[in-house]
Amino acid sequence: MSRLYILLLILVSATTWGQSSSVANRYFEEYAYTKSASMYEEIVAEGDSSKVSLQRLGDSYYNIRNTQKSEPIFAALLAKYPNDVEAIYTFKYAQSLQSNGKDEQAKVWFEKFFEAVKNDKRAQRFISGINEVNQAKIPNAKNLGLVDFNSEYSDFSGFIQNDTLYWYSAHNSSGGKTYQWNDQPFLDVFASKVSDKGATANLLSENILNEVNTKYHEATLCITKDGKTMYFTRDNYDGRKLGKDKDKTTHLKLYKATLEEGKWTDIKELPINNDAYSVGHPALNADETKLYFVSDMPGSLGESDLYRVSIVNGNVSEQTVENLGDHINTEGSEMFPYLDAENNLFFASNGHPGYGLLDVFVATPLGDRYDAVENLGSRVNSNRDDFGFVVKDGVGFVSSNREGGVGDDDIYRFDFEKCTKALFGIVYDERTKEPLSGATVRLIDANGEQSQMLTTGADGSYRFDAVDCVAEIVITGEKPDYRSVKETVALNTPETEQDLYLNSLIVDDQIVLNPIYFDFDKSNIRPDAAYELEHIVTVMNNHPEMVIEIESHTDSRGNDAYNRALSDRRAKSTRDYLYSRGIATGRIKSAIGYGES
Repeated sequence: MSRLYILLLILVSATTWGQSSSVANRYFEEYAYTKSASMYEEIVAEGDSSKVSLQRLGDSYYNIRNTQKSEPIFAALLAKYPNDVEAIYTFKYAQSLQSNGKDEQAKVWFEKFFEAVKNDKRAQRFISGINEVNQAKIPNAKNLGLVDFNSEYSDFSGFIQNDTLYWYSAHNSSGGKTYQWNDQPFLDVFASKVSDKGATANLLSENILNEVNTKYHEATLCITKDGKTMYFTRDNYDGRKLGKDKDKTTHLKLYKATLEEGKWTDIKELPINNDAYSVGHPALNADETKLYFVSDMPGSLGESDLYRVSIVNGNVSEQTVENLGDHINTEGSEMFPYLDAENNLFFASNGHPGYGLLDVFVATPLGDRYDAVENLGSRVNSNRDDFGFVVKDGVGFVSSNREGGVGDDDIYRFDFEKCTKALFGIVYDERTKEPLSGATVRLIDANGEQSQMLTTGADGSYRFDAVDCVAEIVITGEKPDYRSVKETVALNTPETEQDLYLNSLIVDDQIVLNPIYFDFDKSNIRPDAAYELEHIVTVMNNHPEMVIEIESHTDSRGNDAYNRALSDRRAKSTRDYLYSRGIATGRIKSAIGYGES
């Protein structure tokens, strides 16, 4: 049965400003993307194909993850403005294509995105600022401290296999020779037990010393999950003599060893080695199908680049060597790659913005490529060399020659976890002060995208226990038949309380709005009036049986007849706006102006 609701309009004269696009923009800026999508859809359908309208319509659908609709909009945007659209829209279009199962097309547009970004290397590298860290992606290193087996020489990590840390040191060279670069003994491989307190100094794997170490450099290794295959770096040494290039320089090479009856045997060079350049610093991806490494081979972009090669049937395929590209590599040095269980790529570089010399960076996977490179921040990095980052099960190690160490390079141990805070509160009805159940609470990140969402229970409470460690965050509250609310909350403490108060749009038999403003002596619907009337559209769509009656009034300026006529025109303009937004004619019983009475 229909119920009659009275829409009471308070009509006040004011100054004019923009039209329907202003209303859509306002909803967009309030993260009301479903509403803004609905309005931008009409704006574009009416012939407005401006860059802003297409971008915001596409963004509205993209942010609510309606990629079926964002895909054609981004396609139209890129086709109409091929040279005047930010590269991020190429990325969003590629993601929309991929989400819709169009992998080959998506691959083309992902390549275009990377091509567009890499053309401006300085903008790419410094866009986030020299020392900024994206706390939303990068876990937090805590309790950084020296391990107890650092020496006066170079000691650095590393690789973690089960509960063993493999590390490298010049403190006890098996050959007694010294390396002329730094006048220290050559590096050897060591292994120590990882404990709750870090790592203990006692050596655990004498077979590594006996079978892998030589009188020259051995360092940087990785071992397969089954423990049977090791890849490691060694000077170009065959057990008898050092190999050299035409300039008499000895380079690094990668070797493979197999564990048989508890001993590393069958040590072989990898086919990607060459006497003319260095190949070293191995790391495996999560499924052990790719071996990452460092080289200065011809075609490198800088002093040393990160590469990867496929492993096919247990063998390295030299035909598949791939430079990771200038999204990762720079004109400087990239080295010490490490991949965690999610294939996040950690590496050291002096070519990306940092604190000085080598810093540790991370690149998150995006399909078969990598997303933006980010600095791990001052809890890991210093203004000196920082490198050799590894982590497993919340325990990590990093190496540094920063001040306060024991010797040259030293190994530091830390706890590695995602930095989070808690945000909680209660959603109330503003008028009754009663808690609201069934309210939707959302967290909006710095990109305007929803990061978390929940619905309040019977007591109206909400709680997010894993809010990223940012300075502030936007939170929104919404519920059918209520005016949505948006708050920017400062996260200054581990736990922050923020209550939300929603204004009901229905009180008794009236739909409650803020005052509807018209220009002096005018009856056209202004953008701010349209914004308020959209609440009526929402309420009536929520209640298909609802029938309303529009009554409008004016102030006391003008005579009675003039005011009645003006208010009547305004009532009917309001009715016509609701018709234009899809409200059926039979659902508006009347629209009458009563002047100042």
